[in-house]
Amino acid sequence: MAIEGQFPKSDGDILYASEVNLFEASRWNDLVYTEDFAAPMKAILAHTATAWTIVNDTSTFITSDAGVSWTAANADIADMTGVSKANGVKGISCDHNSGNISITGDSGDNWASASTDPAAITRVFDLSFPTSTVAVVACDLGAAARGIFFSTDSGDTWTICTSGPGADVLAIDMVDGSDGLALESGTNRLWTTADGGDNWNDSTKTTSLTPGVQTSLIALTNVSWVILSNSERPTIETGNTTDGATKRFSIMDVTDATSYLSNLVKTTNGNIYFVHYQFHEDGTEPSNATLYRSEDSGVTWSCRALGHNSFEVNTDLTTYDSKSQLVEYDTNKLLFIIGLRMLMKIDGS
Repeated sequence: MAIEGQFPKSDGDILYASEVNLFEASRWNDLVYTEDFAAPMKAILAHTATAWTIVNDTSTFITSDAGVSWTAANADIADMTGVSKANGVKGISCDHNSGNISITGDSGDNWASASTDPAAITRVFDLSFPTSTVAVVACDLGAAARGIFFSTDSGDTWTICTSGPGADVLAIDMVDGSDGLALESGTNRLWTTADGGDNWNDSTKTTSLTPGVQTSLIALTNVSWVILSNSERPTIETGNTTDGATKRFSIMDVTDATSYLSNLVKTTNGNIYFVHYQFHEDGTEPSNATLYRSEDSGVTWSCRALGHNSFEVNTDLTTYDSKSQLVEYDTNKLLFIIGLRMLMKIDGS
C-alpha cells in the first residue's frame, strides 16, 4: 500500500487527507448563473458548447448562450427525473420510477414522450447515447424477458435485445454505435455487444465489486472497463474480459452512508472523472464534493476539492439520479451541478 504522499495510487490504496486537492489546485472554477428554478436540478444536458438543458423536479430550462440567460422549455414532460443524456441537438431523459422515456430533437426546447417505451420494465437504471441515432438502456426488467433495450432512432422507439441477460442490468456504456459493455445484477457478470446493443454475449467475467443501483460503468473498449460502486465502500475498479483481472481503488475505508461516488464520465481526450460526496457523520448534513481524474484509463488517480456538497442529505443521493450531473460541454471541459442550483465549469484538459 502506498504511504502518505506517495503516488500513483492503485490496488485499493487509501487517499490521505493531506493529499486532497492535488490536481490543478490553484485553478479557479467559473460558476454559471442560474435563475431560481424553484426546484433542485436533477440533470444537465450539454448539446453544444453553449446550448444546454437543465432538468429539475418540475420543469425544464434551456440556454443557448452558455448560461448567460435561461428560458423555460416550450414543451417538457413532468416525469423526467432519472438519467438523462444528450448527443448533439438530441436528448433522452428517463423517469426514475417507471419505464417512461422522453426525447428532444431541438436542444431541449421541445420534449415529447417516446412513441414506444421499453415494454414491461419497472424503471431505467442507466442510459448510453453514443451516436445521434443509437441508444441503449439498462433496466430493472420487471416482467420483461431481458434487461437491455436498444433504440436506432434517437430514443423514439425501443426494442428488447434479441439475446442478453435475463435479469436486472445496473449499468451500461457504449464505446461507439456498435461496441459496448453491460453489468448484470446478481451474478455481477459483464456482457458485451458488437452490434449496437441488439445481441449481448456473456463474457463469463465478473466484477470484484458488489454492484448496486448507483453503480456506473465506463466501457474503455468492449473488453475493458472502469466501474464505480458504493455497495461495499466507495470504490473504483478497472478490469477486462480477456483474463478477468481487476484492480480496485477505495476512496475511503468506510461502509456507512456518509460517503458516495457518482457521475462517472469519460471526456474526449480519454480522461475519466467521478465525484466523491462526503457527508457529516450522521449523514444528514452536507460536507464536501471532490473531483477525481484519471489520465491512464483508471490505473492512477488525482483529485481536487470542488466545494459544497450537491445534496442536502445523503438519502437524496440514494434516491435522485446520480449519473447526469457531470457532463462534457466542450472538448475536455465539464459542467457540474453543485449546490443543487448552481453550475460549475471545470477545465478537464
